[in-house]
Amino acid sequence: MAMKGLVRAVETELGRKARPFELHVWELPVAGAVGWRVSEKHVAVSRALREDAAAYRRWLTPVIREPA
Repeated sequence: MAMKGLVRAVETELGRKARPFELHVWELPVAGAVGWRVSEKHVAVSRALREDAAAYRRWLTPVIREPA
């Protein structure tokens, strides 16, 4: 699911539009399906995590929910 789809899903969960926010996602060629919160506006994810749609959604949804 694309980032916009994840934001829409969070908006549905919250019952309102998300507040404006900025999030940069860096994809890194590292082993395993892992992700790191680098800062408030930056996350890094492995290629394997990004390619696993369900795992990526589970990992990224709480990150999007915070500023939304």
